[in-house]
Amino acid sequence: MKKLILASMLMATPVTLLAEGSPWLLSPGETRVQLSYVSQEADRLFAGDNEVDIPGGGDLEQSTYWISLSHGINDDLEIDFRAGYSDTDIDGGSGQDGITDTTIGLTWRFHDEFLSESNAPSAAIRVAATIDGDYDTGAITAIGDGASGVEASIILGKAFTSQFAVSGDIGYRYRDSNVANEAFLNLAAYYAINDKLSTSIAYHKVDARDGLDIGGPGFTPSRFPEVEEDYDLYEIGINYTITSDLSFGVSYGSLFEGKNAPKSDVISASFGFTF
Repeated sequence: MKKLILASMLMATPVTLLAEGSPWLLSPGETRVQLSYVSQEADRLFAGDNEVDIPGGGDLEQSTYWISLSHGINDDLEIDFRAGYSDTDIDGGSGQDGITDTTIGLTWRFHDEFLSESNAPSAAIRVAATIDGDYDTGAITAIGDGASGVEASIILGKAFTSQFAVSGDIGYRYRDSNVANEAFLNLAAYYAINDKLSTSIAYHKVDARDGLDIGGPGFTPSRFPEVEEDYDLYEIGINYTITSDLSFGVSYGSLFEGKNAPKSDVISASFGFTF
């Protein structure tokens, strides 16, 4: 029973966690598709450690449409894929649009809490590759950093009751094209209000290992991809399970601390189905 309720709770996973994997995998042969819309808006920017207005005094806006797929290969192995389309602008002015970076990942679970007599959490290792997208870099309105790379993380999760579960992952991301490598951390808690409605709260941290500061020595707009972009972001979500295979969710997040990053509010909506 606990495992069935958990599956419903996990449909409330915040959109920003979707690419990071989960220790609770799909059943063998099962496929899940998630269609998401994410809106980000910021009127302030962390330039180095200093908080300043977006250049020109406008709002930096970005809208992204994601498709995410996961497929259970066997009881302990799952493959995932995410790609999207995005457009950016500053108050309806200059901007760009294009294909986002694409991520392909593989998760191997080496401990399943539901098949173990111990109280140890479910545990998994995920490796993934990122392929840079089709967009221009060298501007504050760039969709991404224009870099490919690889990453690895360890993921833990524990369902304490049929209504409450937590998960977390920590990892490291290597990227090419002189873009700073990153360490990352994601923590989340899930609570099922009933068998249809569930909620989540999450914390995300990215710590770039090195790089330039916006406005600092050596920086020019063409070198935006080389800045040290750090951020701390919280996110809350709510999900409604329409049927056992269909769900709809919304979330709100805010980047509350950072370095060389827009101080963004993030709103998302997603629709998921499993077959």
